[in-house]
Amino acid sequence: MGGKLNVIIIILILVILTACLAGYYFYLKLGHEKSEIGIDIETKPRPVINEKIVVFHNGRGSMCLEFLDFIKDLNYPVEQHLVGEDSFSDILSSYIYKYGQSEGVSDNFGYYPIIFIKEKAYSGFNGEIKNKILEDIK
Repeated sequence: MGGKLNVIIIILILVILTACLAGYYFYLKLGHEKSEIGIDIETKPRPVINEKIVVFHNGRGSMCLEFLDFIKDLNYPVEQHLVGEDSFSDILSSYIYKYGQSEGVSDNFGYYPIIFIKEKAYSGFNGEIKNKILEDIK
């Protein structure tokens, strides 16, 4: 009985250690590390928008197509990122991390296009979002 208990304890310790290491790995993957004195510092680069619209889209959904039509005649710089680009997910993740929550059709970045302008993030596109963007770029 004592031998089986020791094996169970060792397995539990290994499971706990594995879970801790996995958690730390994902913590670092999200852009954090410890400084030399043990202070948590963020290492993931922060996106910079300045005076432009940054949009992430798939180029084919109805809301994406409506947005693309909207920006054709817009006299304002637009930086586009299309699903399938090599760094699409990483760049989008950095913006989502910075902004935290979106407005519009979804408040959790649930729909394309995902639009960032100044200090606002929009998910999806409709007439209301169009009007808010026009107000933002005045």
